[in-house]
Amino acid sequence: MTSLTIVANGALVEAIKELARSAELENVRSLSVYCDEPTPIAGLGSPLIDSPWLGAVEHLDLRNMGLDDRDLATLARSERFLHLTSLRLDGNLFTAAGLARLFAAPIDQLATLSILCPGLALTRELANRLTESSFFPQLRELAIYDAGGAAIVRDYHATLIVRGVATSASVVETRT
Repeated sequence: MTSLTIVANGALVEAIKELARSAELENVRSLSVYCDEPTPIAGLGSPLIDSPWLGAVEHLDLRNMGLDDRDLATLARSERFLHLTSLRLDGNLFTAAGLARLFAAPIDQLATLSILCPGLALTRELANRLTESSFFPQLRELAIYDAGGAAIVRDYHATLIVRGVATSASVVETRT
């Protein structure tokens, strides 16, 4: 099995834990496990981030899985995720501090990153960390939203969509 998609909900907490322990994940290149609940369930995706079997994964979609700053720190320092080319973390519970850790990760092959999280503001410091990340030059698609409203699009090897951050255009413009 090289591709796996699961639509999870609160009733599948134990099944997600069991999946994370399964050697069946060893050859999976595309893993999409996302929650269909209206709000993320705290910790639902944590076992997958901690799984020792995701070394081959290139496309990881953990939308609305209750990931927090600890999960992003684990992802950022883990050698299992060095081959990621696509990462989708929409609707999770992490903060700008967790995102800063992710931006420091050596996931140099990352070409697609989606972080559509209500209330997550892209500050000047965070935007600078993004543009200084090892993966930024390879990015082709990048989506970051917060609870704001206006969208800003900038094309520098990536599409950056930021809602509600009025100063973000000048921050992203600094990278040429």
